[in-house]
Amino acid sequence: MAKNEIKIIVNNKVYSELVEIQIVRDLDYLSSSFECVVANRFIARSPIIIEDQIEIKVNEEPVLTGFVDNIRMSISNNSHNFIISGNDVTADLETSEIFANATYKVENLKSLCESTIQDNGIFYISVIDNLEDDSFDKDKEQSGDTGQTIFSMLSEYALKQGKILTCNGEGDMVIYSNSGISKGIVLENSSNNQLIKSANLSQDFSNRYKKIIVKSQSDDDSDISGEASDSVVRREITKVIINESKIDADGAKKIAEFEVNKRRSDSIQYNCKVFGFSAPNGELWKPNLLVSIIDSNAGINATMLLKRVRYNFSQSDGSTCDLTFVSEDAYSLKTEASQFNKGVE
Repeated sequence: MAKNEIKIIVNNKVYSELVEIQIVRDLDYLSSSFECVVANRFIARSPIIIEDQIEIKVNEEPVLTGFVDNIRMSISNNSHNFIISGNDVTADLETSEIFANATYKVENLKSLCESTIQDNGIFYISVIDNLEDDSFDKDKEQSGDTGQTIFSMLSEYALKQGKILTCNGEGDMVIYSNSGISKGIVLENSSNNQLIKSANLSQDFSNRYKKIIVKSQSDDDSDISGEASDSVVRREITKVIINESKIDADGAKKIAEFEVNKRRSDSIQYNCKVFGFSAPNGELWKPNLLVSIIDSNAGINATMLLKRVRYNFSQSDGSTCDLTFVSEDAYSLKTEASQFNKGVE
């Protein structure tokens, strides 16, 4: 039987009296987050304090390294619990803003990330290059504007190059290809299934537009923009996005294409709750895995990208994972859908 264990380590001390915990990892965000309930019946205040360092392991594999941001107390006649929440250390790149306008000549994405992070005073986050190739527009430049967050500047360049910025469980920024990671995992929802607890196909077009226009930030009267269309949307509705920084027309078009594709992909999601924390091959469920989904009830038989994982543990329900899958080209610049399900695109 697969091991299903979550371990919380704060300041080198292991806390075993877990009442419940949720840990979320999502490709739409650089950092992971957590919230846990710890039982302590013998002291009046939390043994953990704000900004304590925390490490969370799932089946002995690190999934989050960060800090405690929030502590609440819950007291009743039968319990004395502390609710503790926080984020991976890479959350600092999502909130910290660029000191001063800067333009970088890009040699590769890793060097751009390292230079930008360190130039803005953060020296405790490493950048891991997990790419299989180094195909970049090396003659391109990337600019960051004062007040723009470090992550928004870096992710803007990454998406134009077809790359994803996320974190690992040890507090590092990791660069991945947007094509996902294949491990040969098959997830089948059938009468013989022993893994899936529940599943559903969600379709929501409320955030899709016929046309998306991206405009550059501008200090003058120039009107630099790019646009992309979603051919499936019938109504003539337009979304205008003002980019956080100055970009050229080509960059604006690529961001518009990404927005069309991302909204298309998010509008059709396969969600399921599975028992335990591991895939059928023993691999820990993680975002960016490519998984073969077979579900005759939902009408899906296709390879999909694992976008979001929530690890859950509670004393009443045991260990489960909530998984959200989107189309395998979700983070590309492809505006037309791959036909993974008849009538759904």
